[in-house]
Amino acid sequence: MRRLGLLISDTSGGAAVEFGLIAPFMIAVVLGVTASVGLIHDYHVMRRAVSSGAQLLMATDADIAAARDVTLDAWPGKADGATVAVSQWCRCGGAQHACSTACSDGDYPQMFTRIDASTPYTGPLGQQTMTTSQTVRTR
Repeated sequence: MRRLGLLISDTSGGAAVEFGLIAPFMIAVVLGVTASVGLIHDYHVMRRAVSSGAQLLMATDADIAAARDVTLDAWPGKADGATVAVSQWCRCGGAQHACSTACSDGDYPQMFTRIDASTPYTGPLGQQTMTTSQTVRTR
């Protein structure tokens, strides 16, 4: 009986048991934070590059090829599968309209340009695709 009482009152090794119970959760949190930080950083770099292309379109009369080139040039460390697509469309009174002809009221149609970017991202938790886009009124 005395040995059983000593075994029950023995607290040596308690910290090791507690650590063994908590360690899997701590490792999961560290992996999650690591994956998130890399993903968020790469997303913001891609977003800044898209914003650079949009700023070029708003500040100059650049064409969509120039906006695409500026976006790609402003995107450091992009993955091999990264893509940038630029599209334009026009509207008159809220309806789609040809960009080369005047609206029925004689005004110029409103022109919009959209820059879409996507890239594969591979992190500790696998591969996924990140996308972002920005639409600006250019006329």
